[in-house]
Amino acid sequence: MIYSAIAIGVAVLAVVLALFWRPGERKERRKRKKIEFSKIVLALVMATYFFGVVIGVVVVLRSSAELGALLAFIGAPVATALGFYYWKAKNENVSKIKLYTPDDPAEEEGP
Repeated sequence: MIYSAIAIGVAVLAVVLALFWRPGERKERRKRKKIEFSKIVLALVMATYFFGVVIGVVVVLRSSAELGALLAFIGAPVATALGFYYWKAKNENVSKIKLYTPDDPAEEEGP
């Protein structure tokens, strides 16, 4: 169990470093790239979620009657997060498609 907690801690640290740390760039030449708010929220939620999963696994190991609750705890947020992410990506792609396609298809064909 301690190895699982260490692995999750390392994974959270890797996500945070991937989002915030930019090696090889000097501070005076670097243009500070703004991190999207949704990525910060996602990283915090995922860290809390993995911590909860570790606690849930410990509870299930002590009492297997709680397995259904653990599976619901794991499944519900994953389904919600995936649904939100795909909805957000769809809306971003729709706006990009509208930006790069003409309103009238006859305008592209010519005479």
